Amino acid sequence: MAAPTSPQWIEVSDPLQLVKEPVVTVSMLTYNHEPYIAQAIECVVNQRTEYPFELIIAEDCSNDSTRAIALAWQRRHPQIIRVLYSDTNVGGRQNIRRVYQSRRGKYYAICEGDDYWHNPDKLQRQVSQLEQHPECVLVHGAFRRQVGNTIVPYKVSNPVMGRAFDVLLMKNTIATCTVCIRTSLSEQYGRSKFFDRNYLMADYPHWLFASQHGSIGYISDPVATYRKTPGSVINSRLDAPLRMELSAQQVRKDFIEEYGASEETCRKVLNESNRQILIQAFIAGNRGIFNEEFRWRLENHFRRKENFKILFYWLLLQLRLNRIYCRTRSDQVTNVCVLP
Repeated sequence: MAAPTSPQWIEVSDPLQLVKEPVVTVSMLTYNHEPYIAQAIECVVNQRTEYPFELIIAEDCSNDSTRAIALAWQRRHPQIIRVLYSDTNVGGRQNIRRVYQSRRGKYYAICEGDDYWHNPDKLQRQVSQLEQHPECVLVHGAFRRQVGNTIVPYKVSNPVMGRAFDVLLMKNTIATCTVCIRTSLSEQYGRSKFFDRNYLMADYPHWLFASQHGSIGYISDPVATYRKTPGSVINSRLDAPLRMELSAQQVRKDFIEEYGASEETCRKVLNESNRQILIQAFIAGNRGIFNEEFRWRLENHFRRKENFKILFYWLLLQLRLNRIYCRTRSDQVTNVCVLP
């Protein structure tokens, strides 16, 4: 049944059939995911577990059939599915917030509406690891990438494991669709000052916060499929990856300021952040940001051989040949141009 639970949203669920004490709450944020959401929902409800779980589908006023599909699945699986929606679009942060206020599980997993879990034992394996290791606050795993109908494994050369704050500062390699985290810790993050900051991503600061409160576990088998879809935040504009990287740089600065890091770690983080911004500014053709970061690199980076390579990219950018070069060097699946 549909019942108002807040001035901001309506919940559709069946309290008579819904599991009473779910061990895991699975969050599915969705907006205009009509082609994908049925597969995402099916893969969640088909998880093989020894315990009950719930799926909260937070639908943000899509202008396609996403809500209708979600409601149809709720009627088919009233013991598992709850649908949250409102009559106006509230945006990603508020959509996450209403899930935070509604979840009941001891653990919290995430599968957005355009991704899916191809491994039916994902939740069982993650919860078992969290139950057996009280010091572990988050478990993630390897994943696949899908572009159109092409699926490829995505190998992380340095997976995040253990006490991993310094590793995460260098680069976020935790895929959101693979995460299962302790809800109590996620609630602490939701009350922290980091949650309300104007970052373009919600996941990276969440994982950095978690890494300050315990160890991180990793499953080496691919447990989920990340789907690269047109219209998403990271794929919406040519300069979207650049804007995301600039926001990630601010996240790193804020967490280092809050929690501290060694001088060596700070140096490595600054160098890697600079490198990534150079890459994305080159791809986006943003000469202003590229030139600013290039000057910083010349002043602070001592690997002169690499600086000559960057100078080559600077020259291509000034001649407006960056897009031609990227087309000749980019990976056909990921469409990412990588500096040597």
